[in-house]
Amino acid sequence: MENDKGDSYKLAKLLRLGELPVVYLPSKESDALRTIVRYRKSIGEDITMVKNRIHAILTKHSIIIHASDIFGRKGLREIVKSSHRILDTDRMVMDDLISRISDLMRIAI
Repeated sequence: MENDKGDSYKLAKLLRLGELPVVYLPSKESDALRTIVRYRKSIGEDITMVKNRIHAILTKHSIIIHASDIFGRKGLREIVKSSHRILDTDRMVMDDLISRISDLMRIAI
């Protein structure tokens, strides 16, 4: 309580002397752009997380995909062809992850 009173006096003195720092408030347009950039960044992070989980499942089952981009058309076809070597539970997870990465990549474009 005593600190609040002292802080109030210090702020009042700074205000009176004109030394109270100015706070920047972004415009609505700038704030909206920041929101979009943060959202786009989070999509990129989600894509990376999903790709890492798919890599982990493939590694767990010793599956090597021979494609320059395993998340491109050719790579995804190879993953689907190799899915018979994956346990049922991991296959269910893999199918969901592939679906999610497809959705995320469509949003990211």
